Amino acid sequence: MKTTKRWDDVPVIFDLAFAATLTGFSSERLRQLSRAGEFPARKIGIGNHAVWRIDKDEFVSWWESKKIQGVDKHAKYT
Repeated sequence: MKTTKRWDDVPVIFDLAFAATLTGFSSERLRQLSRAGEFPARKIGIGNHAVWRIDKDEFVSWWESKKIQGVDKHAKYT
């Protein structure tokens, strides 16, 4: 997957694999955080056909909320 360097390059809706690329966290860890209400992903569909999707605007808000004076609070998620 190509490296994304600008927010304009991020799709409006994307999956956990893309979010994992953006954050450096595993898809499984992001799934866990989503289930706990700590990451802005939504499960869409039913049963084996369900998929996780992330809204770009919600992701950007989440990402920005994790920063404090230039230090990332994301470390607790690794």
